[in-house]
Amino acid sequence: MRYMLLIYLIGSVSFADTTYIKDAKPIFEIRCASCHNTGNIGKNWLDYNDAKKNSKQIKDRVVIKKDMPIANATNMTQAERNIIKKWVDEGAKK
Repeated sequence: MRYMLLIYLIGSVSFADTTYIKDAKPIFEIRCASCHNTGNIGKNWLDYNDAKKNSKQIKDRVVIKKDMPIANATNMTQAERNIIKKWVDEGAKK
């Protein structure tokens, strides 16, 4: 009986959506903001609208090609790349 309850509870757990504020922005702040900020190269990942507009490009460069951050200078982890992928795949929600 206990096992059936446990299986039911595990099956009914819903995981929260990945969002910019909660998930992506903290990674961008640590791993990307040294270049992608308001005063730099024109693409500001600290601004939600800019990050959302470029989310498919971010996924391509960070997750698929893995050529960003350049030479992985900020030591982005695979777990962080997975979060960014999930954020983009779920619609780049705020």
